[in-house]
Amino acid sequence: MNKLRPSPETLIALITAFMAFLGAILGAYLVSKLDQENWKERFQIEQQKRIFEKRMELIEKTSYLLSKSSLMEALEASINGAIKIIEIERNCLASGGSAETCTGKKDDNLAERSGKERFSINSDLSAAFTLSSIYFGPKTNEALRVIINDPWKSSDQERQSLISAMGSELNYSPSE
Repeated sequence: MNKLRPSPETLIALITAFMAFLGAILGAYLVSKLDQENWKERFQIEQQKRIFEKRMELIEKTSYLLSKSSLMEALEASINGAIKIIEIERNCLASGGSAETCTGKKDDNLAERSGKERFSINSDLSAAFTLSSIYFGPKTNEALRVIINDPWKSSDQERQSLISAMGSELNYSPSE
C-alpha cells in the first residue's frame, strides 16, 4: 500500500508543478488582457489624433478659401464685364453696325476662365463646409448656418466667428 501512495517529496513536486502551470496560464491571460486593453487605448488615441489633424486641415483650408473674398469679387466683376461687352456688341449689331465696328479687341476666354476659377473656389469651400459640419460640433454648425447660403456676402465678423468656432472645437467629442 505504500507503493500506491506518493511520497511527500513527490507530492510537493506535483503541487509545485501544478502551481507553476497555473501561474503560467494566469500570467499569459493577464498579459493578453492588458495587451488587448493597451491596443484599444492606442487605437482610440490614434483615432483622436487623426480627427484632430483633419480638423486642423479643415480650419486651414476654410480660412484660406474664405480669405479669397476679394478674388471672388474680382472674378464676379470680370464675368459681369464680359457679359456687358457682349450686350453692347449685340446691341451695336442689332442697330445695323458692322461686325468690325461693333466688336473690339477682347479676351474671349476671360469670362470662361473667371467662371471656372470661381466654380473651383466655390466647390472647394462647399466641400470644406460639408466636412466641417461632420467633423466639428454644434458651435461650428451654428456658425456655418449663418454663412452657408452665400459666404461671399457674409461679414468678416461672421467668417471669423466660423473659424473661431472651429478652433474652439478642435478637441470636441460628441459625448461633451
